[in-house]
Amino acid sequence: MKKIFNIKVTIWSKWKIIIIFIIASGFCTYAYNFVFPGRPNSYHIVKVLGGLIVFSIIFIYKILLYSLRIEIDDDDISFYKKNVLVYKNSKDKLYNLRILKNTRNDIVELKICFEDRDLILYSPIKLKYKAQKIDNIEDLFHYLVKSYNLKRKIVYGRVLGFGKKYENKLINEYWNKKYITSDN
Repeated sequence: MKKIFNIKVTIWSKWKIIIIFIIASGFCTYAYNFVFPGRPNSYHIVKVLGGLIVFSIIFIYKILLYSLRIEIDDDDISFYKKNVLVYKNSKDKLYNLRILKNTRNDIVELKICFEDRDLILYSPIKLKYKAQKIDNIEDLFHYLVKSYNLKRKIVYGRVLGFGKKYENKLINEYWNKKYITSDN
């Protein structure tokens, strides 16, 4: 059975997007000072400059997003960008899935690892479109785990590189049973 996911993702991580937003706000401040020289009052600065920064950030974020179509059948996983096949691999070569959650338990990053290539899908903000049916990377993740019978392995972290190991709740890994060497 073939399942198709249409998701909006970006190739930029959260920190790169924040740096781009800071640069954009600096350009907006420069443009504001160029257009309105002198000493404007604080209400005018908040109203005009704040609106300019917010609209530019929304516009830049929409530009950074692109549509990705993922087709999953019983044997293969195919990735399409603008109806062009970008990557295709078989189910048996799926090594593991690694997800990164934010503090609200929303999945913001999905790393799909194959034997020859790793694909990282970032979706820091959930988007809801009224006209289109846009899937989330959470839908893709849950479908892959259920249909391919991937097994969860616990990811451990350390406090400042030393001390007792603890289970990291924000990072989850699901492995193909073929590649698991020991149980945790």
